[in-house]
Amino acid sequence: MGLLDALLQGALSGGLGQAMGGGQQRPAGQGGGGDLAHVAMAVLPVVLGMMANRQGGASASGAGGGGMGGLGDLLAQFQRAGFGEQARSWVGTGQNMPVSSDAMAQVFGGEGLAKIAAQAGLTEQQASAGLSEVFPDVVDRLTPHGQVPESDALAASLSDLQRRFGL
Repeated sequence: MGLLDALLQGALSGGLGQAMGGGQQRPAGQGGGGDLAHVAMAVLPVVLGMMANRQGGASASGAGGGGMGGLGDLLAQFQRAGFGEQARSWVGTGQNMPVSSDAMAQVFGGEGLAKIAAQAGLTEQQASAGLSEVFPDVVDRLTPHGQVPESDALAASLSDLQRRFGL
């Protein structure tokens, strides 16, 4: 089961810690960057918001100076930063390739990552770690047929994900 599936199960049952295996949870900022489930849940609304912004209006400097809006724009940022193979795996129907938190920092740039961290109420390190865990799964769910959907289908999928997570 992927992290997004565990988060969804936890959101539906009301207990993220149980969905993540019931292990001891650390407060954010301690140890390995805080409990991954809580960090991922903090970053998830920001990620969905970036993807929902199809017009690219939420601009921030990312790799190559691109905006942060829209799924296509976000995937293009990964391509420009040298992570196109990973991004294609998330869109494709096969196994999702992982991406490091350092790659997220490179893709979104310092200013973009700071903005994401502020919106999520996290440190930049926590935000990049959360992005590296959540982003591939979200893209995979939004592209179930191996291609970026048209804007209406994308909007419906995003709305469904937001509703399922209570966002």
